[in-house]
Amino acid sequence: MFKEFLDEIKVIFNETRPKKICEIGTHGGKSALQMLDYLLKYGYPIEYTGYDVWDGGSVELDIKEDNGKGWRSLNKVQKKFADFKKEHNNLNFFLIKGNTH
Repeated sequence: MFKEFLDEIKVIFNETRPKKICEIGTHGGKSALQMLDYLLKYGYPIEYTGYDVWDGGSVELDIKEDNGKGWRSLNKVQKKFADFKKEHNNLNFFLIKGNTH
């Protein structure tokens, strides 16, 4: 995530203290884990739900959605989140595969 964007998100988080986050277009989870790392410092439980096509992408979908990042493996993203959760017991996460268009 771009630092400027993360800084703006932190301002919003400081004002709203969300306990649930929904992200459409999770991709590899980098932005999600940056946001969660920041929020979990408050000490309360956080629920994250992320949507992406993951392994279900196609060249046609990339063209239609103007996607230049390619696809990620859902299993790899799930492992990344599970490893992160080991250090953050107050995190619940759901990764949902599908096209949200």
